Amino acid sequence: MLKFVKFPLSVSEQVVQQFVDDISRLVLDFNPRVVVVDSATPLLEVVKENTKIRSYLQNFFWELQKIINGVVVLVAEMPLGHEYAGLGGIEFVADAVLILKHRINRGLIERVMEIRKIRGRELTVAEILFSIRSGMGIVFYPPIVLSEIRSVKKKRTIIHGKEFKLYEMETPSLIMYIEYPPELTLSIPLIYVVLNHVLSNGKVLIIDYRCSEEQLRDYIKDALKLYGADDKVIDYVLSNVVIRSINPTAYSTPEGIADELSIIEEVKPDVVVFHDVAIFAPLFAKELENFVSQLYNELLYLTQRGIDVTRLGGRVNPQFSSVNKMLADHVVDIMCADSLCSKYIVNVAARGRRYALEWEEFEDHIKKMIGYMKQKLG
Repeated sequence: MLKFVKFPLSVSEQVVQQFVDDISRLVLDFNPRVVVVDSATPLLEVVKENTKIRSYLQNFFWELQKIINGVVVLVAEMPLGHEYAGLGGIEFVADAVLILKHRINRGLIERVMEIRKIRGRELTVAEILFSIRSGMGIVFYPPIVLSEIRSVKKKRTIIHGKEFKLYEMETPSLIMYIEYPPELTLSIPLIYVVLNHVLSNGKVLIIDYRCSEEQLRDYIKDALKLYGADDKVIDYVLSNVVIRSINPTAYSTPEGIADELSIIEEVKPDVVVFHDVAIFAPLFAKELENFVSQLYNELLYLTQRGIDVTRLGGRVNPQFSSVNKMLADHVVDIMCADSLCSKYIVNVAARGRRYALEWEEFEDHIKKMIGYMKQKLG
């Protein structure tokens, strides 16, 4: 399916006609649908002062795509610090102009394809990140952009108010955010979330940014035992939980989101729990606006697919807290009740409801959920 022909790197005006003749003969013999010229830069550079030959060569490339009834790709090097490849009018008569660039972000290479022009198409996305992966080649990470906001309703069991009443309700997919003091044991807010979702017979995917799968599974087991769960409850809860660990510092934001969506597509959960999201606060402090835009579109995409989302993170700075609370439908804010943080108070803000729980009441909710599950499992 591929024919490779090497031409001399050094060209002159005298060999341009020979080049055209050779390409024409190859096209007739091989009948390709795609012709790639790599690189067109030395070919056009040598005739840049000769307007007649340059125009002849550009017209040849223009007519070539009609002859093959396919695609002609000209690869050109862009001089350092320039925004154009310097090929003259050919950049303006081309149907599509794609610029491949790279930049350094957090010590990582970000490869970017800039879509400068596509004739006959309305462009809204200007840049698409991509990577070159072993065994896969070029992988693109197109941004998620949703112009319409829709809701998908689903049945769920929810805790209504501080009196701990369980209700079967049909509501749109929810985004929950739980924030806690950094020193609080991570597994306590997490099992509160997991029990909530498992009560609704949901398959829960936990994407963790700090612990390994084995560590987090052990933390959940220990916390469930601490609040009175027996082996039957523990096995049932863990059978409805899938854990995946991702190191967010190893990826650019679009790559990280693409990996998360790939995992979600594989697992097909009812609920996605993003655990320990506070790690993103220092990582994206300088580009918070870009991070928020991509996060918002990811959350919209998941909820429009009927997937509930819960994000948990320690309290690191007011700006990051405000962003996460703004994006959530349901906020659980665990705060220190005294200056020494020896006890906590839990503020809950849901749609149309606000209430506060003493830490003992919050723990009592966890115990009651486990008790309810024991009864349910017999």
